[in-house]
Amino acid sequence: MKMSQAIRASETLLNEYKGYIDSMDAIYKLNSDEINSTAGLYQEIKNNLIDTGYFTAKEMIELIGNACNEGFHYRHGYIELMKRILEEYFADNIDISFFSQYDDVKINSPEYAIMNDNEEELLDHLKSKSFYLT
Repeated sequence: MKMSQAIRASETLLNEYKGYIDSMDAIYKLNSDEINSTAGLYQEIKNNLIDTGYFTAKEMIELIGNACNEGFHYRHGYIELMKRILEEYFADNIDISFFSQYDDVKINSPEYAIMNDNEEELLDHLKSKSFYLT
């Protein structure tokens, strides 16, 4: 296969799976924790990943859950996406409540600073308190 043929073949594949690729990128690049910030992304996921048959609703929720674990400080956005899928596709047998267990972490605490990747706030907490490491 010549280089020009390989380039054309790769361009064809990239064009064919553009919606899939862009939607997967958007899931892992979610950068908002605002309520209702995920409506556009949900439509992308629905149209490009679930309705096309690439993923079932359950598989998509598992994938979003994995992304949530990696981008944990935007967990409310990921939880909102999972809830939208649960509502639309009636996936009742899936429990996502464990993602909300971290809602009890108090604002202005070292744990909150860690969850939100706020190094400056964490350093302030570490400087202002005595920690006994055993």
